[in-house]
Amino acid sequence: MKTYLGEPLKLLDEADIEQNGEKVKLPHFFPNHTWVIKSDTGSKPAAQTTILQGSLTGVKGSWYELDRSTTVTSEIRHVANKAVKFIRARLHVISGGGSPVPTVSIWWLPAIK
Repeated sequence: MKTYLGEPLKLLDEADIEQNGEKVKLPHFFPNHTWVIKSDTGSKPAAQTTILQGSLTGVKGSWYELDRSTTVTSEIRHVANKAVKFIRARLHVISGGGSPVPTVSIWWLPAIK
């Protein structure tokens, strides 16, 4: 498990299969979030769904969807008023594409009002 130390965090690194990213413990409850979805090297997938998840406790079964993106390109998204102590990303769907295989990386940082 990572701990947030003030720099943007990479939650998923060049994922090409459905998976949860590593959970990150935040130093306090963050209510606002900015996350960046980057379609990395490879061909464009036919379908892609990425999810930003948050938790109050970080234990299995306690993760909830904060935001969802279905873009097949790169995107910056913002989430407001959803305070959580733990954060992770999930590559929920990735399909199609040619060679090389499409991959996705996701970064997170707190949004400052």
